Amino acid sequence: MTRIFSSLLLACLGLFLCAALAAVRGGEAHALLGLAAAIFAVLCHALMFIYMIGTGKTLKEGVETRGLDPALLPEWRRDLGRAIAPGGLGTLAVTAAAVLAGFETPWIRRGVHPFLAILAFGATAWALARELSVIASNRERMRRAADLLSQGAPRGEAVEEAAGGRGSRGLYHALVLGGLTALGVYPYARFVAREADAPAFPFVPLGVALLLGGLALRFRGKAAR
Repeated sequence: MTRIFSSLLLACLGLFLCAALAAVRGGEAHALLGLAAAIFAVLCHALMFIYMIGTGKTLKEGVETRGLDPALLPEWRRDLGRAIAPGGLGTLAVTAAAVLAGFETPWIRRGVHPFLAILAFGATAWALARELSVIASNRERMRRAADLLSQGAPRGEAVEEAAGGRGSRGLYHALVLGGLTALGVYPYARFVAREADAPAFPFVPLGVALLLGGLALRFRGKAAR
């Protein structure tokens, strides 16, 4: 999970930087890259929440039905709060920046929009450090849970395996949803908004990449079982 999240967040930061460079040079590329960065940022933060909620549900079931230490749940809640802070701020900032980019009012386009875009970049960089720390802490907690179960039950790795399976399923659904959403941008702009010059890049390649990533993760999970 650490490698997946670090790769996604670094790619997101790269899109932010590309959008900023396009803004300096001018042209329509800034709007396209900025929207792609916004979609990707929301996807990254959503994946983190799905991962944390999935492992938390597994821990709760382990406490209620398999006799795990209840102290594991407060630890998980603290890590969830640590992940929500940068993830929630980043999602709010990048969504607001993308929406306000369409306003023609000068003080919004030249003041509020850049401020929110820079805030979203900073929150995503913050999330890169904070969420990777949370993942490491959560992985250690799930390992402890598996060790506790192994001392009292023959299926000691059940919690860790279930957490991994649920996390993989959640990531698969998120990637597929993100891919379908990205693929829908071009036909919407072309046939609904009737923009004759609507570009297919970067949304079609991004959507295909996300779908392929989700399908590859799905097949990998089935092969592992």
